[in-house]
Amino acid sequence: MKFQFIFDHAPQRIQDMFLELSQLRERPDFHPEESAAKHIEIVTDRCIAMDNANLIMTGFFHDLFKAKTARLNPKNGFPTCPGHDTMCERFINENEEAQAFIKSFKANPEVVAWLVGQHMRIAQIGVMRASKQEAFRAQPNFRLLEAFHCADNMLVTNEEAITQMNNILNA
Repeated sequence: MKFQFIFDHAPQRIQDMFLELSQLRERPDFHPEESAAKHIEIVTDRCIAMDNANLIMTGFFHDLFKAKTARLNPKNGFPTCPGHDTMCERFINENEEAQAFIKSFKANPEVVAWLVGQHMRIAQIGVMRASKQEAFRAQPNFRLLEAFHCADNMLVTNEEAITQMNNILNA
């Protein structure tokens, strides 16, 4: 499977949202790729390498709402997209067409929505109180979230990300 195949089978509304992201350039220190659209493609391809439907669909959806939430950060001059994660989680949970699309790839919309909704939160796990970390780690899909977090890291090579994901999923 390739990213383009997933894109070609996505509902038109989702394709249009993705295409909007081709104009969104993010902070190059975290996102050296040329656009948020290219970022989604890279992350999805990394997830495809894991052959896990929930990860693949999470890769495809995780930053889909960045164009809708983007605003300029006056400190660095680059866009910031607060709430893109929760907005996409809500979209998946409430949109039957998105759910049907996710199911058509043998993924679980509830799992994908949770992973999408938590994909920014995991980056803050180190600053959470121990009790919050413990509760977060106890979530049934936390290991998938950890693996996804590796796929979403643009500061490592594809090979490094895939190795890290394999280590997490096979631990």
